[in-house]
Amino acid sequence: NYNSGLSGAACGGHMDIVQLMLSKGATDYNRGLNGAASGGHMNIVQFMLDKGATNLDSAFEAAEYNGHTECAELIRAAMKK
Repeated sequence: NYNSGLSGAACGGHMDIVQLMLSKGATDYNRGLNGAASGGHMNIVQFMLDKGATNLDSAFEAAEYNGHTECAELIRAAMKK
């Protein structure tokens, strides 16, 4: 299941693997967003937002819980749009 791999790659900050998972058929952008938020990877958070992730509340909480303030602020800004 490429969606599971997407989450793990995003959490680890591996943009190249995230893009590979998407090219292989991963479609759960919310999982990718949550993983990236948990890991504090701003570039992947933005990428998942641009792809259309919509579960922003959960991702915001994950970023906050893990102390990734900049990611949380990026997600908060997306919530206001």
